[in-house]
Amino acid sequence: MSDNGKNSTGNVKESEQNENSNNGKKRKKKSKFLIVVLTLFFLIVLATAGAYLYLDSFNNNAVDITTPKDSGGNSNASKDQPPEEIKDSTNILVVGVDLGSGDENNKNDPRRTDTMMVVHYNSKTKKYDVVSIPRDTKIETTRQDKKINSAHAYGGIPLAAKEVEKLLGVKIDHYVKIDTIAFREFIDALGGIEVVVERDMYYDDPTQNLHIHLDKSSEPQKLDGKKAEGFIRWRKNNDDTGYLEGDMGRIRNMQKFFDTVLGKVQSPTIIPKIPTILGIFPKYIETDLGANEIIKYAMSIAKSNRADIGYHIIGGEDKYIDGVSYYLFDKTKNGDVDAVLKEKDSAIGNIDTDKIRIKILNASGKNGLASDFGQYINKLGFNKYDLGDSNIAAKSKIVIYGLDKQVGEYIKKQFGIDNIEYSTKYNDLYEVEVILGQDRDLIQPKQ
Repeated sequence: MSDNGKNSTGNVKESEQNENSNNGKKRKKKSKFLIVVLTLFFLIVLATAGAYLYLDSFNNNAVDITTPKDSGGNSNASKDQPPEEIKDSTNILVVGVDLGSGDENNKNDPRRTDTMMVVHYNSKTKKYDVVSIPRDTKIETTRQDKKINSAHAYGGIPLAAKEVEKLLGVKIDHYVKIDTIAFREFIDALGGIEVVVERDMYYDDPTQNLHIHLDKSSEPQKLDGKKAEGFIRWRKNNDDTGYLEGDMGRIRNMQKFFDTVLGKVQSPTIIPKIPTILGIFPKYIETDLGANEIIKYAMSIAKSNRADIGYHIIGGEDKYIDGVSYYLFDKTKNGDVDAVLKEKDSAIGNIDTDKIRIKILNASGKNGLASDFGQYINKLGFNKYDLGDSNIAAKSKIVIYGLDKQVGEYIKKQFGIDNIEYSTKYNDLYEVEVILGQDRDLIQPKQ
């Protein structure tokens, strides 16, 4: 018995030792796991804090242009919201400054705005609209230079924002100022942008060290940052040939370019390039947006459908006054822009139909069809159109160049043609091309 008892006791002790050993190993594993988890947690916290500090560095030199909104809310209240949400509709002034006297590294050099846009975010529809303001737009001021692009040179962002607010009758909530260098380095960081250069572009401005030398091509060619800058800034050649619409043509070309850039930014190929891109911004970009807001808008834009982003140009006309070329803003021709910025239900009634240029092509084989259709749309207020013939087509179609979808849908309804295409190509001759196919018959114009 003593032997059995001894063995039994020995086995119990050995079992306890094994159990204690296993428990010790488990505690060590839990301890190691906890350390790993805590380490990862603190690394994430540090990385997040670093990211926020980094993003907040964008507004270290920002100026204050905000005042409380009419509703009594603070325009910066969105900082308290979760990063993935944007609470309020917002107007963001985006400006690109030129090279001033030519020294792009001299930030104290008075610079005009070469590009001026108001980006409107509609919190109800979750959509963006981009409203471009021609740089020669005439403003009411006692200064000798009465073009809106000079406002930044005289009073920086505060004065530029004030002039835009007076012009459009809206509140500017935030701003983003982009230096020429930032644009070039950003495009280089993306690996360049592929675009079709639809015309020869040869222009030299030694005062700004601006030299544009691009050859016309039918196929996309990759442009680096320097060439891309020339592509969007070009208006005319050294021999004075250029866009028939002047700066309006340049703006439409620029909007098309930005849409191409957005497509590349939304591509998964952007991910490995993000560190390089982020390294560019603090040096050359100034904004009053905080880190939370930057993240919100970045996430929102990343999820946006490119086709839903509206591009607009304020309405008006070019005119020489005392030998100076101006773009004269006309409130009566800005129903669509006013509706977008003030989020009205409809802008259709204010579409400036007599400014829309239309090409009508007879692809039906029926004599007189294009002329008949021209008479019809003239009764609807579309009086700028040319006629022509095209290869036979079975179905009629409308092609829209540079007009937003709201205007396109209005035209589709008025013309009675359901087949509509929104072209990404720029056309400096027409905003609308109508191809009348074999499914189309003569129309008796409305009296």
